[in-house]
Amino acid sequence: MADNPAKISGKHRLGWILILLLIIGSLAGTVVFYSHTEMSYKMYTSDTITYPQARVTRILSEELSDAETGDDRQLGIQYLEVKILDGKQKGDTVQIENYLSTTHNIPVREGTKIILKADQPENAEPYYSVYNYSRSGGYLAMLVIFAAIVLLVGRMKGLRSLFSLGYILALVMGFLIPAIYTGWDPIGSTLLVAALSITVSMVLLNGLSVKTLIACVSTVLGIFLSAILFYLVQKIVSISGYNLSEAEELLLISQSTGLKIRSLLFAGTMISCLGALIDMSMSVVSPLWEIKEQHPETGPAEIYRSGIRIGQDLIGTMCSTLLLAFAGTAIVTLLVVISYGTAANQILHSDYMAIEIAQGLTGSMAVVLAIPLSAGFSALGSRYLTAGK
Repeated sequence: MADNPAKISGKHRLGWILILLLIIGSLAGTVVFYSHTEMSYKMYTSDTITYPQARVTRILSEELSDAETGDDRQLGIQYLEVKILDGKQKGDTVQIENYLSTTHNIPVREGTKIILKADQPENAEPYYSVYNYSRSGGYLAMLVIFAAIVLLVGRMKGLRSLFSLGYILALVMGFLIPAIYTGWDPIGSTLLVAALSITVSMVLLNGLSVKTLIACVSTVLGIFLSAILFYLVQKIVSISGYNLSEAEELLLISQSTGLKIRSLLFAGTMISCLGALIDMSMSVVSPLWEIKEQHPETGPAEIYRSGIRIGQDLIGTMCSTLLLAFAGTAIVTLLVVISYGTAANQILHSDYMAIEIAQGLTGSMAVVLAIPLSAGFSALGSRYLTAGK
């Protein structure tokens, strides 16, 4: 018997209302949590130092020479007049010296916006130096270009994608990081954020349908399997958050906030591979949905086999994407390590390399496991795949 269209429409309306309530509730909860969470512990503080924005109004003089680095960098000193644009001294004009060295090289021209490091101790003359370029305008330009491209190509789906991205970033920055910093369990916090992110992003991008439900369930289960896998990998190669290069700083934070260092690696790994898991699940479920839509007589067993074959074609590219992403972050570090004359065996068995390998392989294993999960749930729900398009 065919489903009643009015009944289906009513179900969809109820579903969208629930999703809207989930989005509003989770965002409101994030705002409340962030505003009531004390992250007052600071390892190093100085009440006398601020970082106001300023604009170079005049270059008084320069003493520069070409650097011997084979590029167009110059070394020396610039004597500048700058106008402070915000903070307590907004509107003031001060004269500063801008030292250009090999490692701190911030050459400026008239009109350049910069960030000052202003050290203003009591009963002493304030000291100003150039901290860096002001990049707020550049960030805004990049965001506008990115949004324009997404909207131009994706249209309404592009708009939904932008909202989904903003939603995920809000959860990570407003809830996950403060929660972990103040002693919440990193594993539970990350799984909660992952489940919310998966549900909202998939529904926004693909609508309310059995296809979306199957992809959501497959991805959420993939995340939970990832947690188990990463726990096993940590045991196998004997690593934890205590093996991170920032472990000493993390220990100091932990003593004051209750930060759980041991599970930190999990949080970073799961957030890194979340997008790939979502992509893999939908990449398997979506064509299976199309197969069932075009060929209703296709049975569950055939749906499952088709899903596995589709996933096998995707394994190489998805795993390469994850492993190359982790490898890309390691290139600079490895170059420095090699320059120290470090032995290959020493590099291979270092904490740093063990963490990079563990994260890359765990993410890749999670993506691969998403294939049978997605194919299996698609097969189980194949008789509903044409419902609620």
